[in-house]
Amino acid sequence: MKETELKILLSPDQEKRLRASPALREMSTGPARTRRLLSIYYDTEDHALRANGYSLRLRRVGRQWIQTLKCVTTPIQNGLSTPEEVEYPVRGQRLDLSRIPDDNLREDVIGLAKPGLGPVARTEFNRTERRIEPSHGVAASFVIDQGEVSAGSRAAPLVEAEIELESGSPADLYAIAGKVIRLGPVRYSATSKSERALALLRETPDDAPMLRKARRVDLATVGSVEVAASRILAEARDHAQSNFVRIVDTDDPSGPHQARVALRRFRTGLSAFRKVLGPAGVSLNDAARQIGGVVGALRDLDVLIDETLATFATAYPQEHGFATLAKTLHDRRERTRADVRAYMAGPHATAFVFHAAEVSARLAEETGRKKTLPGHAAKVMDKRLRAVAEYGERIETLTIDERHEMRKALKKLRYSADMLGMVYGDEALGYVRVIKPLQKVLGALNDAAAAEMMLTGPDAPDTMDTHAQRAVGLILGQLDARAEMLWPRAMAGWRTLADTRPFWCRA
Repeated sequence: MKETELKILLSPDQEKRLRASPALREMSTGPARTRRLLSIYYDTEDHALRANGYSLRLRRVGRQWIQTLKCVTTPIQNGLSTPEEVEYPVRGQRLDLSRIPDDNLREDVIGLAKPGLGPVARTEFNRTERRIEPSHGVAASFVIDQGEVSAGSRAAPLVEAEIELESGSPADLYAIAGKVIRLGPVRYSATSKSERALALLRETPDDAPMLRKARRVDLATVGSVEVAASRILAEARDHAQSNFVRIVDTDDPSGPHQARVALRRFRTGLSAFRKVLGPAGVSLNDAARQIGGVVGALRDLDVLIDETLATFATAYPQEHGFATLAKTLHDRRERTRADVRAYMAGPHATAFVFHAAEVSARLAEETGRKKTLPGHAAKVMDKRLRAVAEYGERIETLTIDERHEMRKALKKLRYSADMLGMVYGDEALGYVRVIKPLQKVLGALNDAAAAEMMLTGPDAPDTMDTHAQRAVGLILGQLDARAEMLWPRAMAGWRTLADTRPFWCRA
């Protein structure tokens, strides 16, 4: 039997609020049922079953022991798990591999188990389960597990929600989660319960907020525009969601930086596929823009403090005003960080994650459309290049505002080439390499403009401190001089790009 389930890790506050969710009660077809479950996972000493995609456990339900074999053929992605599962009662707490019904499967597991099986991990938790019917034709089991996982002498708390589909599509799981889980950040479970226990042995707890950068999506074998849109949006949304968690859990400036990049890539993807997305694309774009503005405030402060201010303070150690500015801006950053974390834990960012996941999952179900992906990709890339060329063709006379608009158009061109270039294989890589130097120069000019806004705008720091204002003058004066020095490089970069044959225009 193949399961389709969505696993979401919960904080204690999320778990408490979820149990009291009015939306969850409204969907329920009956009262909740709570049971105590004990599971013991078995494997060989060298974990041969796990290495071959199997998970074998005994679970005690009341007085009955149930043996379960799961065959994991695809990894958990965005919390979505689709393992093959066979289970059957056994006598007492004893494995009985002869009960595996499929001959080939049974022989494979018995062969792998020949060195001998023993307990390697354990979970014990209270499971509260509701059967829900959120809409016509959709039914699921909504579970909240609270307890612990353990392996060897180590243990860790277990608090998670699991939505297992009975009827409907995977997209319905995200729709259900979006209706009942109102607090974030959304933490999809990346591994099974047994894998989380085994991670304790390796002293590498999973679900830690690892740095997540953009990844290229393989489109070489995709012919459908809808499937391409699904994969591109899912990647950008996962990129964003992972860094929302990183923002909440760490002070690392890469979190806000990568979250902003991800949201910009997501919006570029929405624009590329706006006709197949319809109204959903508009609402997602509005949400992504709003979240990007919140995250951007923290990212701009990170750049100003850690890059611009730090560089000038090192270059001018005799200028005491830099220390004054640093203290004021550090305090402002901590207040901004607290605001951003509260936003990421609130309903707006949480709803965006689930809505984006639902939309991309529904796109994957679309079939039979007439548009071919290469033709669609070429039209999008033509449009992106024309937007850059509108400014590039008069680059020598662009105003400051127009330079900023050119930077945004170039960013869309670069992200679109990253995303849609996979339709053409490796041909796009060289084109992206041509874009990067020009994008880097325009980005440096934008950082200078952002620094000027923060240091001289309505909320400018230390305006009454003469030493601090002298430091501001040094920063802005040199940034302006650097901008003028860099601009010829921008013009040269545009000429190189204009002379480069677009990869989507095959001769």
